[in-house]
Amino acid sequence: AQNAAASAVFVENMIMLVLSSVVGSMSDCRGRRLFLAGSFVLMATTPLSLVLIQISDRASPYWYYSSKASHGLISSFTICLTILSDVMPPEMRSPSYGLFLATYLFGFGFSQIMAKSLSHLMLAIVAAILLQMGCIFTALIFCETLPEEARRKALSNRTCYEEGNHNSWGKIILRPILELSIL
Repeated sequence: AQNAAASAVFVENMIMLVLSSVVGSMSDCRGRRLFLAGSFVLMATTPLSLVLIQISDRASPYWYYSSKASHGLISSFTICLTILSDVMPPEMRSPSYGLFLATYLFGFGFSQIMAKSLSHLMLAIVAAILLQMGCIFTALIFCETLPEEARRKALSNRTCYEEGNHNSWGKIILRPILELSIL
């Protein structure tokens, strides 16, 4: 189980390394809200897989590990930091990042209290419900933070790139590599 968990985290981090710049580029064109909601959906698959494993005797634990690895597809942490940089003036970004990280890490500490007071099944159900509520809130109430000027600029840059490269499979395969060029 430890090897499978370590492998899942490794796969998650490798996917995140390759796809974060692609997701960032796509969110520059399409907005942040959709990607934040998608990250909540992906995060909710992990507690749902735990519920499935606890209810069914035949459920494989690899559902949990694969759902854990899928978190790397869209990183909610990265999207939240991007949203903060969209809405905060440059002189307030540093304290905003600190406050966000403190709140984020407080959640880790608070979750340990919940783990002591709830059963494993109830904890997984509560986590899934909270993540789905976050997804619904993001999809219905959360306002788009990407400035329209930044969206237009990203779309024009993307159009120039796509006009210069006519091979669609080449674009798909090379896009993560080209997006990593910012590093």
